[in-house]
Amino acid sequence: MQSMEKTEVLNTFYVSVSASKPSLLESQASDTRGKGWSEEDVVLVEENQVRLYLSKLDIHKSMNPDGMHTQVLSELTDVIVRPCSIIFEQSL
Repeated sequence: MQSMEKTEVLNTFYVSVSASKPSLLESQASDTRGKGWSEEDVVLVEENQVRLYLSKLDIHKSMNPDGMHTQVLSELTDVIVRPCSIIFEQSL
């Protein structure tokens, strides 16, 4: 099953178990159907943005829910900044 088909099945199920008024997700999905992505829709997450965010982490705090300590993220900034920016861009 293609990802769009999976999305439609999930959306249909969600609508069937939710209230009768259209959900925000449903209205947004209908607004974007058939719309192609333009350059204006692409969100760029630059490496310097990720580097700045990582530099502001408090290394004295406890581990994140994912088990990664902030000190490790801070020390590996040069290694992870590029992959993180790619992941963030693709997820947006």
